[in-house]
Amino acid sequence: MVKNLIVAGFALVSMGCGSATNNDQGVSFTFLGFFEDNAGANTASSLTTTLGSITDTETSDGTDTSLLTYFGTANNLSGQFIRTQRAYISYRIPGSAVQPPDTSVAYSAFLAPADAGNSSLPPGAGGASATNFSKLPVITSAVKTWLNLQRNSLPEAPFDIEATASVVGATSAGDVYESNIASITISVLPDVVIPPTEGTVSDVVDPEAL
Repeated sequence: MVKNLIVAGFALVSMGCGSATNNDQGVSFTFLGFFEDNAGANTASSLTTTLGSITDTETSDGTDTSLLTYFGTANNLSGQFIRTQRAYISYRIPGSAVQPPDTSVAYSAFLAPADAGNSSLPPGAGGASATNFSKLPVITSAVKTWLNLQRNSLPEAPFDIEATASVVGATSAGDVYESNIASITISVLPDVVIPPTEGTVSDVVDPEAL
């Protein structure tokens, strides 16, 4: 009986373990959160956008530049570097009957060891930093398209979208770490409607002048 309980206990432990190495609270690999600059000097706690169509504030691939911010990560390991791989983002709209789908974006950065002693740094990487701040979209163009398609099911603007993200990276020893999570709020504002203007007297052409 005791043997069976021990076996069952090991089975439960195995089922509870994911593919990533344990990194409780981001002790070894930390997601520092969202920032306004690539130096990590100013934290970004919120962003704003509208559900309107592509405007001149968007890049050629349709990503709204108002939804780009810097994702900060830090390697706290000694002697091992980390290569970040992807940032995984989930969303929640309070009071909405539908919720945006989860998504991920490529996040490629090299994080040097926090302590270079007995380091596994590759040649030429001695000047690398243990922290990184890369500019990435908090809401991708695909998710923004979904939001527009679901416009009638969403709360009337203004409303908030709560985005929660984590980052996955691999160490030089081959271990995969998933960071802690961090959140940011996106305020969706009403679309700006520009009313049509009426023509003026100067716009009317005098037939006798032709």
